[in-house]
Amino acid sequence: MANKELVDYFNRLNGKTVSPSQIKTGNKQLNAEVISAIKKNGVDSEGACKECVFFGDKKVFAMLKSKLPVKKPEAFNELTDANGLVNLNQQLINEGAKIAKTFCKFYSNQRIIEIQERFYGSEISIANLQTFSKKVLGFEFYPNTSISAENEKKLGKEIYKYNLSKQKLMLTLPQKCYDELFNTFLILNRHGLKFFDNHSGNILVGEDGFTLIDLDYEQWLSGGMKKPYDFNSVVKDFLFPFSSADLFCDYLTNGQIKEFNKNNVEIYKKLIDAVSSFGIKIEIETIKPILTYAVGTNLLNEKFNYIFDSQNRIKNK
Repeated sequence: MANKELVDYFNRLNGKTVSPSQIKTGNKQLNAEVISAIKKNGVDSEGACKECVFFGDKKVFAMLKSKLPVKKPEAFNELTDANGLVNLNQQLINEGAKIAKTFCKFYSNQRIIEIQERFYGSEISIANLQTFSKKVLGFEFYPNTSISAENEKKLGKEIYKYNLSKQKLMLTLPQKCYDELFNTFLILNRHGLKFFDNHSGNILVGEDGFTLIDLDYEQWLSGGMKKPYDFNSVVKDFLFPFSSADLFCDYLTNGQIKEFNKNNVEIYKKLIDAVSSFGIKIEIETIKPILTYAVGTNLLNEKFNYIFDSQNRIKNK
């Protein structure tokens, strides 16, 4: 199936509320795959609230579905029929935001469904222990519940392995990738969009850089967010997700945590350099708790001037 056919088909849907019966009015071959993806029980990827199915030629499209049945939101028709979500998404991309292209969002089979261009990458560190434990242990494990010592050791080993691999990848990325991610936060802010679900699972990293996912378009479209936030709030939203490598520290050794902290010195220098590249002066005391958690008190004191070198140069101008 040609990608162009699917792209054209999704663009015709253009964000409007549709159902499987309405989808069937188009090309039968296209619709068979779309409906199959909607009804598919298995998933290719999942988060805390959503599951994802990849489809299309070479699996270049992603269909996000709410995991549990939901009632159709009262404002859903108004938001999607206005095509606001799709148009806003494209405008953000045109301005340089590193986000996935959204083709349409609709309600079908008691699920909210969103079709996007597939983005390649993985979360910068494990954010959801339930879904990760399902992959590692074969069942969902919830914090503050008990598991065997063997499973606990296995879980800790895989958390360390995963998070370290992502840190190593981030350390190889050029400064440009960090600058582009911070610019994405600035673009969202210009439109009054705040990154509400702000955790490491919603920033993906790959060899080409970072992608921001799970944006709250609906709240913007319904008039809840229009006014830009102050730059310091944007900076905190940008920095916070990178502090979570040792979020599940109960399953990590002290040596592993120290290794994460050491790597975070270099990662946070790149993050601070990204902010500085836009000439923004950071109110350091307001972000210090994030850095303290990410790097550790002693290491932060030792490497403070190194991490904030670019900020010191801006402030001394």
